[in-house]
Amino acid sequence: MSSFVKFTAILGAHDQGPLCYLLEIDEAKLLLDCGWSESTDPSQLAALEKVARQIDALLLSHADLDHLGAFPYAAKHLGLTCPVFATTPVHDMGQACMHDLIQAKLNQEEFHLFTKDDIDTAFAKTTILRYSQPTVLTGKCQGITVSAFSAGHTIGGTIWKIKKDTEEIVYAVDYNHRKERHLNGTVLLSTDTLIRPTLLITDAFNTLMPDPAPRKQRDAALIESIATVLSEHGNVLIPSDSSTRVLELLYMLDQHWAFHRYTYHLVFLTNQSQNAINLAKSTLEWMGDGIAQAFTARELPFEFKCLKMIHSIDELDNLMGPKVVLASFPGMMTGFSQDLLIEWGSDPRNMIILPDRAQPGTLGRMMFDDWFESAKMADMNVRHHIQLNRDIPITLKKQVPLVGDELDEYMSKKQAEEEHARLMHSHQLGLDDSSDSDMSDTEEVAKPQPMQFDIYVKDVNRSTGFFKQAQAFKMYPVHEHRPRVDDYGELIDLDMYAKLELQHVPDEAANLAPNEPEENEKVVAPVKKVVPSKYVVEDILLSLKCRMQYIDFEGRSDGKSVKNIIAQVAPRKLLFVHGDKASTMAFAEYCRTNESLTNEVYDPVQGECVNVSSATNLFRVVLTDTLVNSLSMIQMDEYSLSYITGVIKLQDSVTGGTRAMLEVVPVETQLTRQHVMVVGEAKLSQVRKVLDSQGFRTAFASGVLVVNEGKALIKRSGTDGSLALEGSISRDYYKIRELLYSTLAIL
Repeated sequence: MSSFVKFTAILGAHDQGPLCYLLEIDEAKLLLDCGWSESTDPSQLAALEKVARQIDALLLSHADLDHLGAFPYAAKHLGLTCPVFATTPVHDMGQACMHDLIQAKLNQEEFHLFTKDDIDTAFAKTTILRYSQPTVLTGKCQGITVSAFSAGHTIGGTIWKIKKDTEEIVYAVDYNHRKERHLNGTVLLSTDTLIRPTLLITDAFNTLMPDPAPRKQRDAALIESIATVLSEHGNVLIPSDSSTRVLELLYMLDQHWAFHRYTYHLVFLTNQSQNAINLAKSTLEWMGDGIAQAFTARELPFEFKCLKMIHSIDELDNLMGPKVVLASFPGMMTGFSQDLLIEWGSDPRNMIILPDRAQPGTLGRMMFDDWFESAKMADMNVRHHIQLNRDIPITLKKQVPLVGDELDEYMSKKQAEEEHARLMHSHQLGLDDSSDSDMSDTEEVAKPQPMQFDIYVKDVNRSTGFFKQAQAFKMYPVHEHRPRVDDYGELIDLDMYAKLELQHVPDEAANLAPNEPEENEKVVAPVKKVVPSKYVVEDILLSLKCRMQYIDFEGRSDGKSVKNIIAQVAPRKLLFVHGDKASTMAFAEYCRTNESLTNEVYDPVQGECVNVSSATNLFRVVLTDTLVNSLSMIQMDEYSLSYITGVIKLQDSVTGGTRAMLEVVPVETQLTRQHVMVVGEAKLSQVRKVLDSQGFRTAFASGVLVVNEGKALIKRSGTDGSLALEGSISRDYYKIRELLYSTLAIL
């Protein structure tokens, strides 16, 4: 029978929070993404904890917290030990994103949920895939094939196709059909293998959002706002992610800075800023045509001329004058973006520009809501900004240096620990010296020690057997004595001699380092000096008096475009996730009332399990060689088809359960077939290729395939995916019909 498919929304249903979904195909359990919020609250993962140990495979779509933030924690604490599949950029930049998050947490609080080693251990399980590379899963997932396709939105972002037998499931969330500076649009419409799936799982994130401004207007609004603030000696904070969507902003702003030769500081401030840029340079083949054109012009993409990459607030304070800072994270609940918000938010000259709406419940989303209510009265003008004037109570966690009595107590304790460690080390050396000293046989019976030999001879007393063996054996034992005391019995302190030697080194030796690094020298983040410190938590009233503006750099398809895309993909079933309640219900209702779309639409809430199995009578049977050799097979895609009249009987299996048995009806007792069976579904793109290969002139116009300047029209009719051929009766008409039938299997 057909595969049994169930879907459960663990996170990200009827809300715009992190994404995590459970897809069950027969006995196999696949986890689609494993996101978390900036707050890293373990209580959000209670539903995931119940099923984590049963997961057979994890598919990661994008390299940000929304899609993989909980992965290291689940691998360490929840028992998630399954194979993981992702593209190279998602693996590398996702790992960098998690390192940035944990360092941001450690700068504010004692963070014990997972460590940097836990991140590396979790990501080491990842199987790297390329786009359009089918991968057959094993174990309980036997028979399931997964393939990754470009989603746009982020570098390496993935649309997943999951196939088993006749079930074809497409998981497409956070995709972008528009071409960007560094990325091409999604291949969702340009790839035939993604058209007409059994089930399409997609998001309703932008359903109710107004149409975005054109790219030129959006970019001009950003540059204009930044220039205005800098000219008034203010600072601009752009809270962003640390490795994915921020690349477009960095690429654009650095080019603008270099072209206009600005002297203002342009800063990328994250704990992984240099590493993120190095990763971007190493994954250029995953980027779009714009990057390829930059190579042809002999430019080096992401070799920034004006951008400064720093890793601490202290480095930022050393940059005098107005500055533009892109800092992590977009929600401003942790990281450098929160530090700068507290420092700069009270100055009316400064501005916060949000390129992303951030997760619900964060400071970033709170500011966006304020801007959105004001922008609706201004007809959603892309240049619209507001002057914040509100006080927000927040709980501030930070790391502060020790001073006064606390510092004295810490230093005293540290000195005592060092003295104790030195005494223990000296005591251990004394024990070693006593064992190494020469002792007479009458004083003490030495404990047997492994012996060493300085030459080798043959052992004449050892029998070598029938076959001769050329082998040498050790003799003349010798003991290497390593004195650790001088002639007067005092311990030798090697550190003392090293310090004395350093005292006689000329002062000029300290200045022998080159002023500039070598050309191929790797640039690393500066090592922070360890300062005695402690973590404190306090409730403060955050005063916001600065300007604020939202400019859409999210890189997602808008609601109107998503509706057109779904109509062209034409799935048999639709399932909506990752959108607030109003957006999800509105999109689901639109699809149910649209005659050109399927009426099998699902919009589960968080924790709800829905059955999305196909109602097809598909059985797996074993055929004898004699029967197979007698069949006339017709090839269609990867299947060989034939027509058999028989009876399916279900019998109990020896191993438990049931198995399907096929009993072929003899030819003389078969009923006459009343109709021809047509298998398959003709796709317009496939039909066009066939017609073009036969010399016909074809073109698409409003979803209709026009042949030979209108002599014949081929269009999709109804919701079952059937095609209709219209045109005047002629020789070309019959030839087109014949070619149309050739794309199907007729039994």
